[in-house]
Amino acid sequence: MKRTLFLLIPLVLILLFSLLLLSACGGDGRETEAASEYTVIFSVNGSETKVTVPAGEIPAYPGETSWETPEHFCKITGWEPAIAPATANVTYTANVGEYGLTTYDVRFNMNGDGSNMVTVVTHEGELPTPPAGYETDLSKPGKVGTFVNWTPELVAPTAENMAGKKVIVYTPVYTYKVGTYTVTFNVKGTEHKVEVKGNTLPVCPVDPAASETATDKFAGWDARIVPAVKDVTYTAFYGAATEIMQAKDGAKSILTMTYDRNT
Repeated sequence: MKRTLFLLIPLVLILLFSLLLLSACGGDGRETEAASEYTVIFSVNGSETKVTVPAGEIPAYPGETSWETPEHFCKITGWEPAIAPATANVTYTANVGEYGLTTYDVRFNMNGDGSNMVTVVTHEGELPTPPAGYETDLSKPGKVGTFVNWTPELVAPTAENMAGKKVIVYTPVYTYKVGTYTVTFNVKGTEHKVEVKGNTLPVCPVDPAASETATDKFAGWDARIVPAVKDVTYTAFYGAATEIMQAKDGAKSILTMTYDRNT
């Protein structure tokens, strides 16, 4: 009896190990692979639109995001759940706002002095949409403004609050920071750091062309150099002369050409 039990124990262990292996492989002996694409359903007022999205890609609704009915102006204001990169089949349901057909001119005084007025046509009952980029003010050299609030407070136009008014004007309020940012220029693995005042254009302290060789020419930076609003790193790219000429012709380069020595 003891001999029989001694022989059965290894067999039981082998069987358990095999079951665990099958479970890890999806139950049929094959490794479970992530799907390469997923089905995404957009539901708008009960009408469904299906799209196929590659794994990891953010899905986009292909239909109209606003429309009119005989009584309302309708607009998609968001999705439930929030749209995210595709990792599984999913259904997104639209949040639809209904507003009046009457429109009003809402103006945003972006510079505070009337020199940059942006008009946004807004429907009755709809909260005005501020111009893109309002969160940061770069109009003052050496300073970076961070948005605080609108004055007056942003409200949806209605017949009551617009009575006697042709337009309503909103002005952004900012707090300004006079500070510096660290900008790093990576030239062939060597980092050159400079401290730059906010909203000023950084300059590489070395000439990247000085690191060229006969077959390895400076082709540009990995991103366009812009006024500093945060710590950032720019990396120099180098390539053969023929590749650089192709890049300047706009044919095959994936680089952002930001450096030109008139060559």
